Amino acid sequence: MYVILHKVQQIRLGQVIANEDDIPPTLRYLPKKSIKIIWIGFLNFLKKYGHIAILIALKYWIKLSYFLKRSIDNLKLKIRLLINKYKKPKDENADSAPSGFLKMITDYKKKLKKIKNKMKEEEKNG
Repeated sequence: MYVILHKVQQIRLGQVIANEDDIPPTLRYLPKKSIKIIWIGFLNFLKKYGHIAILIALKYWIKLSYFLKRSIDNLKLKIRLLINKYKKPKDENADSAPSGFLKMITDYKKKLKKIKNKMKEEEKNG
């Protein structure tokens, strides 16, 4: 509204050259005093109801933020449950080595134990 009134005022002062198509038909023949009256009425409306509009906007902003926070938490919980549902269970008997090198060392240790046990059995039997 302010932009249109400002443009009409500039056209009347001769600062901007405009065609008849640029100005809305309802504002073409308004006198300068009526523009001031409209502007003053608009400012009074803002003074009267502006703070209420701001409070309502803040109220719904806060409600929306809490709603989004709760919904995001619920989605995170559902995703964790789905991941745990389809996650492969770990084999408790298997030794999980943090790296390939350590796994290779544990394999060699197991082989050495087997060899030692065989040697002890041969000494007992032989």
